Amino acid sequence: MDLENATTMSLRKKNLEITKTGNKIEKTIYIISNILSGGSKKYIDDLINNYKNTQIVLINNREDLIKNQSYLPIDIILIQQLTYTNIFPEDLVNINMNFGTKLVISLHEFCWFCNNVDYAICYHDSYLKNITISKNIEDLFNNSSLIICNSIFTKNEYSRYFSTKNMILEENCDIAVDYTTKRIPLIKDNTINIANLQEFSEYKGEENIKLLINKYNNYNYKNYKINILVHGINMPNHEESNWNEFITRYNFHGLIHLNKYGESYSYALSKSINSGLPILYNNIGSFKTRIPKNIEHFIKVADNEKEFYDSELLFKKFEKMLDYIIDNNGLFNKCNSNKDIIYKETYNFLFEDNFIFTKVHNKIFDKVKPFAIYFPQFHQIKENDTNYYEKMTDITNLIHFNKDSINKLDEPSLQELGLQHIINYDLTDKKLINRQIEIAKKNCIYGFATYYYWFSTNSLTNKHDIMEKCYNLFFEDQLENFKIFFIWANEDWSNNVSFNTRDQILNEYTSTNFIKNIDNLITYFKHDNYYKIDNKPVFYIHHPFFMSDDELVLFNNLLETKCIENGFDGSLLVVNDFMDSYKNFNKYNFHPNYKKTTTTDYNKYIDDYVNIDNNTNTVFFDFNNSARLCIPNKLRFSTVYQNNSIYNQDKYIKKILEQYKNPHITELNKILLINAWNEWGENMSIEPGEINGYKYLQLLKSNLLSFIAD
Repeated sequence: MDLENATTMSLRKKNLEITKTGNKIEKTIYIISNILSGGSKKYIDDLINNYKNTQIVLINNREDLIKNQSYLPIDIILIQQLTYTNIFPEDLVNINMNFGTKLVISLHEFCWFCNNVDYAICYHDSYLKNITISKNIEDLFNNSSLIICNSIFTKNEYSRYFSTKNMILEENCDIAVDYTTKRIPLIKDNTINIANLQEFSEYKGEENIKLLINKYNNYNYKNYKINILVHGINMPNHEESNWNEFITRYNFHGLIHLNKYGESYSYALSKSINSGLPILYNNIGSFKTRIPKNIEHFIKVADNEKEFYDSELLFKKFEKMLDYIIDNNGLFNKCNSNKDIIYKETYNFLFEDNFIFTKVHNKIFDKVKPFAIYFPQFHQIKENDTNYYEKMTDITNLIHFNKDSINKLDEPSLQELGLQHIINYDLTDKKLINRQIEIAKKNCIYGFATYYYWFSTNSLTNKHDIMEKCYNLFFEDQLENFKIFFIWANEDWSNNVSFNTRDQILNEYTSTNFIKNIDNLITYFKHDNYYKIDNKPVFYIHHPFFMSDDELVLFNNLLETKCIENGFDGSLLVVNDFMDSYKNFNKYNFHPNYKKTTTTDYNKYIDDYVNIDNNTNTVFFDFNNSARLCIPNKLRFSTVYQNNSIYNQDKYIKKILEQYKNPHITELNKILLINAWNEWGENMSIEPGEINGYKYLQLLKSNLLSFIAD
């Protein structure tokens, strides 16, 4: 069975399974590599050893790649290289296209600089040649969410052949380099020991090392014997764990890094720098930026690849290093033996899900700002007590619905939210609010777009605000790197099939009422936590079609005037584009528009109703409002979407995010609405659930990978 057919069969099966059962799923990272030595192996080993809480599967051949046909859109395939794997670029592209699994390439040397299928060829010098990249490699790079360049040298060379739109510069996870170290051990027995602790091969400078050995080994230089030792040749191999002990035991006085071709990175160089010993090196490849200029114990030989063959230059610089060692014999004794690896934010973002990665998140937020719509209803309010039943919230309805239902709907995760019982899901609990914000921040949510319930008339309590006890908690303390803005849910509760109220809870759109509403809003606008662009508060109206055009214009003018009077530079009013009108206003496309659309097939909805335009857009992953309508029983009015597998959900968010890759997008339209954080009454929550876990947050995060490119 070829890979494409296997993929199609598995995809069909997975669609059925996940749609039917709502299985709780977790991310897997598949690592493609079959290099069993050197820096390539160390790179993989370090990742596996560090990220023990992440499910990692190492794949080194095509057979395992095909056999592992359980790929998901939240999964990542991290491709180091295909050398010695018998895996082809098109295999990986097929998985990406069929499953939505995200591809990440970590560039290691120049194995992709070829135009045939033999990835085991010598590639160390390929960056020096004029080459033609094969079409299947181009496709692999273009379909990858991220290309990690481990040095400026790597990025510069790859940018000659590939687009940089998905490239990021991030050095390998490695020990911290300490350039202040300097050490010259005492010369014992009149012998100066110089070591090559790298692999002894052509591309690591074998020719130059042999020249030095032939000329200087056992040579009397200024009454000193020179002893050049080569890793694995005339001295034992060292282990990664005993490197520092090794150089002390052999009393090395200097190290050599005489590469013939430029390296994309070098773990050995990091250790050599931290040893404090003098280093004789060729200033090519990544060494040009990794080794600072004007540090006296770093002695440069070749400044480019052609100078590698200048033996006179080599001997001259080698003797300069010997003179430095002799002149400073025993004067310096500082080294850095720290073995702790610094794991870079890009890798933490890929492998970890329970941390805030400020640098990476800021790169994402510079291009797209995901705001999860927040429903503040989950606490007791008199309006619900009177019109439904005492202590009614959507949670109590959900409990009732799930008690009698075969197909249970998702509920808030007690463990993740720190709750003893689902009834404790009360949004007047500051501890719960703080936990929600913490989870959101760790999962690339920029803030909450909170429904704001303000009515000009409320005959039950005479209060204009409803549910304010919840969203007021967002403004009690300073929220670091998290913003709130309001969506005015201005739909009347009176004479509405979705509500059970007999009281007058409604809005009359007059200038007097507008001013009362705006004066209330100003107190929130002034708080640092409220989202503002260029000192202009952002405010959405969810049901503008209940207002005439003149009323909408009046509200906008009053909002602008009041904001300026209160020290702002204006306001940014955005209206729901349900009716495809409002040409003179900023608009957002809200989904699902189930009151207007004619389908409850999720896949058909994506194709027919989700369009790429210049407005703010909304993503939703599910919709089923049966729980909200079960008490009193109005289930005949319920709406339930079907065919919303994780693959179709991935298709939806991919389609929406294409708009956010437009470099000319306005700051206002960088807002991405996610419907919703906690609409548990509509089975539309991305907050961690008992059934879905972190599925939706991981799906969002996997699709934001491409936004962290430089």
